[in-house]
Amino acid sequence: KDETCTLRQELVECTPGFCTCGDACLNQRFQKQQYAPMEVRKTSDKRGWGLYAREALRKGTFVVEYMGEVVSRKGYEVRKKKYESEHNTYFMALNTNPFEMIDASRKSSMGRF
Repeated sequence: KDETCTLRQELVECTPGFCTCGDACLNQRFQKQQYAPMEVRKTSDKRGWGLYAREALRKGTFVVEYMGEVVSRKGYEVRKKKYESEHNTYFMALNTNPFEMIDASRKSSMGRF
């Protein structure tokens, strides 16, 4: 059963073929791209775009993977300045030591919304 999956208990996703639960493992949401039913649409308050669930989601539901390019502090500073006039930047802090950011401005998934 999925509840017996050691990696799930450690909050780490399983690698297909290596999990002791075999094909029945439900702890492979990223690899299998098992995202919640979502849609990207304009926000009602005219602030831009947003990601909306197409149905009610239970607490703890895996929604979507946030994807982008991992950049260093220098790369972040260069891109931040370059994107300044666009008003559409999608940065998320990944680590502080070493400093790393995820830049979802150009290469990303709908998770950036």
